[in-house]
Amino acid sequence: ETYGLNLEGAVREGDMGERLDSLDQSIEELMSEHIAWIKSTGRQGKQLNLSGFDLRNVKNIKKFPMTAIIAVGTVFLGQDLSRASLQSAVLDQADFRDCNFSNADLRAVRMKNARLTRANLRNAQLTALRFKKSDGSERIQKPDLSGANLRYADLTGADLSDCILIGADLSFAKIKDCDLSRADLTDANMDSVIMENVKLEGAILNVKK
Repeated sequence: ETYGLNLEGAVREGDMGERLDSLDQSIEELMSEHIAWIKSTGRQGKQLNLSGFDLRNVKNIKKFPMTAIIAVGTVFLGQDLSRASLQSAVLDQADFRDCNFSNADLRAVRMKNARLTRANLRNAQLTALRFKKSDGSERIQKPDLSGANLRYADLTGADLSDCILIGADLSFAKIKDCDLSRADLTDANMDSVIMENVKLEGAILNVKK
């Protein structure tokens, strides 16, 4: 019962995930295993999976290397992730409302249906990673923000080239001095978006009417 109150954006009991202190290992130990996993390309250590956890109160979380972590449905609400390394991370349905991603490395990140309302993404790298195959060909891993909620987000100066934004909600977002080259904005909500000096070469702009 909400008694007529507008609770959009409010944090309710159901938004809270599992606490890290319920784990048998500390976050430092888990990160150490993750680093070993990355350095050995999966032969040692263990990929970090923090899916469903509540990380709102983890202090200085960005000091940890978060490349390729899995954090599906994880709560990061209000965290400072400026200059964080999150490339190739799987962050579907995670809660990043009011987070600071300024100058963060989000290349090839997956944030499908993530909540990024009011997020600061100024100068963030949300572009693709390119990998050379043994046969000399190239594999492109694009960032995927399909269905993400980016209402009122600040994307000033962000690199969104090759970014998949299918069905994303960009209403009231600030998109200034951005690179949206080859981005896919099919069915994106662009209502009242602030867009200035944006590169759109090769972009798919079949946006929602």
